[in-house]
Amino acid sequence: MKALPKATRPRRALAVILLASTLLCAGCQSPAQMGSPAAVASQDAAAVFQKEEKGSASSALPEETPEPAESAGQTVEPGQSEASAPDGENPAASSNAGEPSPCLLDAPLLMQLPELPVGCEITTLAMALNDAGYSVSKTELSDSYLPKSSNWYYVGDVRYGPDMRVEFAGDPRYEGGACCDAPAIVTAAQRYLSAVGAANTVVNLTGSEPQALYDELLAGRPVVTWVTIGMVDRVISGGWYVAGTSDYVQWGAMDHCALLTGFSDTTVYFNDPLAGAVSYPRDVFESVFRQRGQQAVVIR
Repeated sequence: MKALPKATRPRRALAVILLASTLLCAGCQSPAQMGSPAAVASQDAAAVFQKEEKGSASSALPEETPEPAESAGQTVEPGQSEASAPDGENPAASSNAGEPSPCLLDAPLLMQLPELPVGCEITTLAMALNDAGYSVSKTELSDSYLPKSSNWYYVGDVRYGPDMRVEFAGDPRYEGGACCDAPAIVTAAQRYLSAVGAANTVVNLTGSEPQALYDELLAGRPVVTWVTIGMVDRVISGGWYVAGTSDYVQWGAMDHCALLTGFSDTTVYFNDPLAGAVSYPRDVFESVFRQRGQQAVVIR
């Protein structure tokens, strides 16, 4: 086994701390600082995108538009549509014939700060559950239902720690925590739904192509999706061996999770627990989604 330096404790918290001095309040850089151009919907899209209300007719989005962003992510304030796309492109009008119409769901927006500085995954699950009709807080889910472990230790210079594939490494309430993969969020959702006697189920979509996520949106269900902060390319920051095994797990300081709420042929929309309501170029998202192992979870 390869020896690891001792200075490899989880650092995603540092990304959160750095954002305290930016528009996002606490994470590495705000979407406005990420450096790749945003592709956002045109002003006309307000008349085309429809909020999908469960059991009710759709209604057009408001027509007020914010200032356009200059980089990868465009922040969209609740109750606002987006600014003009490059060259006057209308993503709704440019959809390929025969493809489903684009949509944007009116899903709840919850922020992870200040209570859960590294709790993007469980906060995003709270948004999905609230959208499904359950009144549950991010802290209740984190404290009572999320599997967690802080079992880090060294054998010589080799570091061992929690299996973030099935449990949260650390605690979302503390900056020394790291992250978790989709199975841990599935477990948290299953525990909660069982505790309240719910009829809904949680489905792990990990391994699915992006179109499967868009199909969930068209059915009126927002999707818990593993991405990166600002939709930047993933960079591995460290890792450890799973306690008692030879399995090695890795994490990135910009690893993130957000609620996918809408899409067009050029753009995707998220309720981000750090940044708020934002949009990104669809091709950029799909690339990052694959870098994060195509992980996604939905409440049905």
